[in-house]
Amino acid sequence: MKNRSIVSSSLTRSTRSSSTKLNESHSQQVTENTTHGSPKKKRNLYKTMAIGNKTFKINVKTLREIKRLQMSTKLLIAKAAFSRLVHEIMCEFNGGTRIQTVALQALQEALETYAVQYFEDCYSCALHARRSTLIPRDFQLIRRLRESSC
Repeated sequence: MKNRSIVSSSLTRSTRSSSTKLNESHSQQVTENTTHGSPKKKRNLYKTMAIGNKTFKINVKTLREIKRLQMSTKLLIAKAAFSRLVHEIMCEFNGGTRIQTVALQALQEALETYAVQYFEDCYSCALHARRSTLIPRDFQLIRRLRESSC
């Protein structure tokens, strides 16, 4: 928007245009100074972590989320979604089968415990190979080791 200044009617056209130019140039200087203020400090969003000889950056938000999930005791899978999945699987075998809420909760607890242990084993397998990323080969190895031990 243009800066409009109040000018008395006794001023001539040439002085009016020069005063408007002065006001516009002054407003441009003010906006330039305010936009180029002091530089903001950059926050360190990454934390370095070393595995073996390699060091890599981990996002701090990810570390906070991992810590929060490790500290909590609540279930990771939503109850309604898990319930729908169980009912869908049960309908494939027997049409009118019902399940108690307590049994559904016990089943969900057992599933989440198994899944967490499975991922822990897969991650330790990846660390043994000096990697920080899980790949399908880790899951296949853990599945094969668990099958042979039974």
